[in-house]
Amino acid sequence: MCNLMTTLQTLTFILTASILFACGGQERTDKIAEQKPVSINLDTLTDLKKIVDGLEKGNRVEGSHIGEGGSPSKQWEKYEQLKKVATIDQLVALTDHKNSAVRCYAFQALATKRSDKVFSVLLKHLNDTSRVSTLSGCIEMLEFTGDYFVDVVTPNYIEVDIYKLNQTEKKTLDSILLNDKSIMISAKSSVLKNLKPTADNYARIRQLAKDDRNESALRTLAKYQKQTDKELIASFFRDDNTQSSALYAVREFPDDYFYSFIKKVFEEEWKQELYDYSKWRICYQTLARFPRPETIELFDRTTKLKDKFRYETLCKYLLVAMTKYPNKLYDPIKTKIKLSDYQMDEVKDELDNDH
Repeated sequence: MCNLMTTLQTLTFILTASILFACGGQERTDKIAEQKPVSINLDTLTDLKKIVDGLEKGNRVEGSHIGEGGSPSKQWEKYEQLKKVATIDQLVALTDHKNSAVRCYAFQALATKRSDKVFSVLLKHLNDTSRVSTLSGCIEMLEFTGDYFVDVVTPNYIEVDIYKLNQTEKKTLDSILLNDKSIMISAKSSVLKNLKPTADNYARIRQLAKDDRNESALRTLAKYQKQTDKELIASFFRDDNTQSSALYAVREFPDDYFYSFIKKVFEEEWKQELYDYSKWRICYQTLARFPRPETIELFDRTTKLKDKFRYETLCKYLLVAMTKYPNKLYDPIKTKIKLSDYQMDEVKDELDNDH
């Protein structure tokens, strides 16, 4: 009797949630009472509960194969079972499950079924900043659940036969991420980095850079190359934590106004015993945008380093910078850099993957 009551309670919850979520995020003229009842087999429901409980217990979103040996994932097997057993309405309901891994798997399954409810469910979860652990092969990450939802429906997602946002949906999503101040997921920064510097976007981008101190917005703002923005961009050099973003911005907007700020970062980093690798990388590239005697002096100083590790590390970044932003003034510096074949392969990889 107790098991029967539990099953009926679970059925009632999923039926109710399915109806509510099917109506969420869109205007409808029909009433809930007029909708067709969702058909759910009790035996299937029992199987579904076991699958969901297993996914919740695993508490991680895994790819089909994990670990160095590429072992089949038990968690992925449960996900495959979820796709077979759950209906569209049940998957929609499960995207609101208390466990973030279950939510992600449910949305992923919904997308593989190419449901017309995917986009409305996605928009509903853009504020989902709960963390979800993911593991694909040997790569383990911790990300916002909302970001996982966005990743699933982007073109680069690993599953080919899956729901992908069309141009209208992508434009709508980007607009929401750009303009909704309450959204904090990382996809917002990705939109800002890739946003074209159009006149329509300028005011919002500048506001994000000025008021929110948004570093992704700063890099996009620099692409406008407006003289009136120079002081705002330069203000990001004052904080050690935002200097790298300031350097990225100046790489987009290589105005002489910024040169003293770049040189100061170089000199400060030169004195440090510990390395900020990402800052060194972008610092050399930004300097390379200013082919002048002062820059040549800094580059030449790098080639004269006595410490082997420091020489190899910084010369690698320097060579990447001079290759990415070539100038005949840099040719004599290039001939002074001596790196191993392995290190030259690293330079090539840096150039292939740099952005």
